Formats: sequence, C-alpha cells, structure tokens
Amino acid sequence: MPGLRIPRPFAAIAFASAVACSGNPLDLCACSQVPPSTLLYGYVTAPSGEGVEGATVHMSVGPEDCGSVGYSFHGPTEAGGRYRAPVLRDGDDPRQCIRLWALAPVGSGLRSSDTVQFTLPTPTAISSDSVRRDIALRAP
Repeated sequence: MPGLRIPRPFAAIAFASAVACSGNPLDLCACSQVPPSTLLYGYVTAPSGEGVEGATVHMSVGPEDCGSVGYSFHGPTEAGGRYRAPVLRDGDDPRQCIRLWALAPVGSGLRSSDTVQFTLPTPTAISSDSVRRDIALRAP
C-alpha cells in the first residue's frame, strides 16, 4: 500500500501557517484549538404551529448585563423551520446575554416574532453544548 505523500509546496505552506499562528515551530496544534461555544438551535413556527421555512433568525450576543453586543448572527431557517446558530463566548464573562428574534419571510402574511432575551452559560473549557429555543412568528 503506497504511503500518503504531501507535495512539498503544500507541506511548506502548512508549516509556515502553523508557525505564523503560534510563533513556535514546535507548537503545531495551536491554530486548531476551538474556542468554547454553545449551539443554539430550534424551530421558527407560525401561530398554527407549523415550521416556517425561509424566516430569518437574528441573534445578538454580549455580556451578561446586556449592555452591549459582542457579535451577532443572521441566518435563514431550513426546511421545517429549523435553525442553528453558534454562540461563542465573548470576553471573560462566562454568562452571555442572548437576544433572539425572527423575521417572517416576505409574502408569508406573518409578522416578526417578539424578541426573547435570556442569559446563557457558555462552556469554559474547549467543549460545546447545545440549547434549544423555539421562536413563534405572530399572526398578521
């Protein structure tokens, strides 16, 4: 069985990027460490309870006091109204303020959801967790 052979230009680029990331040629795994995160997921539903495909989920994340926004996420729902949004830890505060809402698809006749605000503990080690929050759009 032949061995895996990496062309020299690609090996040199990979080595150079690892050294540039960590500054130490012996520390090759520093760039691959994933920060602590939480996956926020759920469904966007119509008042009837059916999932709404094509709705836009908005999420803002900041410190626990909700005084500022560290980053935000905007993404469409999939089939059945399902969404997934990563919540990365912002700063040293282990608890993050999450604001979550959804905009109805254009032409659906539905109105945007109310904004839901809650705090969420994020993992402190290199790990992940998941939390479900469903969002209900409002009737016209």
